[in-house]
Amino acid sequence: MAGTHRHVFANPLGHVFEIGCFAAAPGCAAIGSATSDFSWFPGTLWQAAVCVACGRHLGWRYVQSDGGTFFGLILNRLHQMPENLA
Repeated sequence: MAGTHRHVFANPLGHVFEIGCFAAAPGCAAIGSATSDFSWFPGTLWQAAVCVACGRHLGWRYVQSDGGTFFGLILNRLHQMPENLA
């Protein structure tokens, strides 16, 4: 997105997040209603994205005006799964 994978943003409360953009995020579920409020990517709606196993907030799922989707995930909350468990 916007020519790069990594982005740093602050939410309205001042919490800073370094996120990476991903076309897919197996193991994430989008929750809540989609909103455009305070979207970091113009023209997108967002929903919170959580881990399906433990429910931890991992980032956001974005819906673009053309219907495409992508995930903006908080990089320091991601862990690589061993290949034999994928």
